Amino acid sequence: QKQWGSIWIIMQHRVMLWTAPRCISTAFERSIRTLPCVRVFTEPFSSAYYFGPDRLTSRFAADLDEITLSNGPTFDSVVKTLHEASAEKVEAIFSKDMAYYLIGRFELLLRPQLSGTIHTFLIRDPRKSVPSLYRGHGKVPVEFDPKEAGFQELHELYCFVKEKMGCSSPVVIDADDLLAAPDRMMEAYCSATGLRFDPNMTKWEPGALPEWNEMSPWSSIWFADLSRSSGFVKKEQSHSEPSLEDLDLPQEVLQCIRHNLPFYRELHKERIVL
Repeated sequence: QKQWGSIWIIMQHRVMLWTAPRCISTAFERSIRTLPCVRVFTEPFSSAYYFGPDRLTSRFAADLDEITLSNGPTFDSVVKTLHEASAEKVEAIFSKDMAYYLIGRFELLLRPQLSGTIHTFLIRDPRKSVPSLYRGHGKVPVEFDPKEAGFQELHELYCFVKEKMGCSSPVVIDADDLLAAPDRMMEAYCSATGLRFDPNMTKWEPGALPEWNEMSPWSSIWFADLSRSSGFVKKEQSHSEPSLEDLDLPQEVLQCIRHNLPFYRELHKERIVL
């Protein structure tokens, strides 16, 4: 809040968390949802990327009729929705999204409707995230696509935020650090973004959220573990890096990991260290 004369004005914080698939991002979002007076969006740009008239992939085109696709959300309409949320009487607006949804369209973030937004990043070692993505696709009728691993786009977006948006040091959190010290890491994140930290925000009631079902018909599969959870599952950090040689995966998946590792390592250098 900010004082103007004898009047206190509540300053609304706008925060975006950019990430890649299987980086514990939905658990992160679940933590943010425990905070009062925060409006949360779950991957709003996914609908434009997959299902709108200016979609950037044909992944689901065969499953939807042309009328549905032509009338779907656009990138412009998503920006409009995020902007209109600022009229709500909330302390903060938080949005979690995948960087690859905006490939070639990063300039959208420069629009006046999104001015004042704090852009943050959540990463995870691709030797963990990519195998998890591959195994997840084995449970649903959608093939694994290496282009959706997402770390190259995440690194490109990080550079864009630094170079084009005047942010010298965007917030980066590594999922391993988060799981090793959930309370301290979420407190550091809130401090860096202006969100109000709550000591209880790393715990929540088990169960799926309606917003997840709107994202995918297979959300009950993708988010099965999270739906059963009641908080971050604390894990001790390993100081040894996982070896690709120990991963029993198809060559396509191993190559995907090799491609994404350099981008992850660059982002890892910039992470918050407690």
